[in-house]
Amino acid sequence: MNFRFLAGTIYGLILNTEEEWDKIRSENRSAGYFSRNLVLPLILLTSASAFLGSFLFIDTGLSSSYSVLTGIRHFILFFVTIHGTAFFFSKAAKYFNTDCDPESSFKLAAGSIMPLLLCQIVSLLFESFIFVNLLAFYGLYIFWTGISSLSNPPSDKKIHLLLSESAIFLVLFVAVNKIITILFDKIYYALPL
Repeated sequence: MNFRFLAGTIYGLILNTEEEWDKIRSENRSAGYFSRNLVLPLILLTSASAFLGSFLFIDTGLSSSYSVLTGIRHFILFFVTIHGTAFFFSKAAKYFNTDCDPESSFKLAAGSIMPLLLCQIVSLLFESFIFVNLLAFYGLYIFWTGISSLSNPPSDKKIHLLLSESAIFLVLFVAVNKIITILFDKIYYALPL
């Protein structure tokens, strides 16, 4: 895990978005590298935050295994959602006359969902900071600047690409969350107390 890459990419995408996307394009790192060094650490921190927030601050009257399942649920939720968004967006981009290969699609998904993961780290740990999640909308701007840098779409199609990526993310997030919640609730209530 390259912590310098993690911190530099987060800092760059938040404060110098256009320059960071140009740097990402010129470095030509693989989607696997992004997954291991940007997405995975953030998802692990989000999962740990969900576990700790559920364990320490939420008085549900449930056993501690519920907190463990909450952390695992958030890990699976974000992992599947980010990778699924990248996969389906690379297919959807072709309908808008944009050549967005799976590598670029994953980088766009990872970069644009990164603000949400950062917000989730705070709001899952401290439930009273749920308003912080509004800052995740900055991911739309990160996507907007990144799509121009990584795949150079027709200018009239950028809004369509932004909306399609957002819709894909939302549908996957809601569907995966619903499925995993049902599954994990059944697992939790099947466990002996």
